[in-house]
Amino acid sequence: MKHPTSTSDDKARQADLDGHPTDISQSLLFGLLRAREAIMGRMRPIQRAHGVTEPQWRVLRTLAAKPGIEATELARSTLLLQPSLTRILRDLRDAGLIERRSEGASPRRSGIFISKAGLELVAGAYPELNAVMDEIEQRYGREAMKALTRDLFELTRSLS
Repeated sequence: MKHPTSTSDDKARQADLDGHPTDISQSLLFGLLRAREAIMGRMRPIQRAHGVTEPQWRVLRTLAAKPGIEATELARSTLLLQPSLTRILRDLRDAGLIERRSEGASPRRSGIFISKAGLELVAGAYPELNAVMDEIEQRYGREAMKALTRDLFELTRSLS
């Protein structure tokens, strides 16, 4: 089947798109993705050197700050989908980095806790990861970083 060719009217409509950039690489979404990858490209090797993936690190770092959290809240806090989190928790448990324990009187309610080995891993990796963030802040500027962080939180809040 032959596809119709673009007309000059089609190109004019593509160029406008209600004021949005026609080059999607210049869009907000791509800008956010590029920034994330620029930062994570420096973080991933450190995480890998400590034997964890990026999502596993997010779980461990969250549990270091919020021990005893339930899986639903952990998924929300780490921005992970529940099926992915289930697999990550299994792998972290098998590695001895986390544990599940019952909370309170109800044995059905369990919290997820970071283990001593998990805390040691976080404590070992944190200085290196923090040094990367310090370098990024130095290159970008402390005030610019604070403003960007504040603006991103505000953008997220406004969309909630």
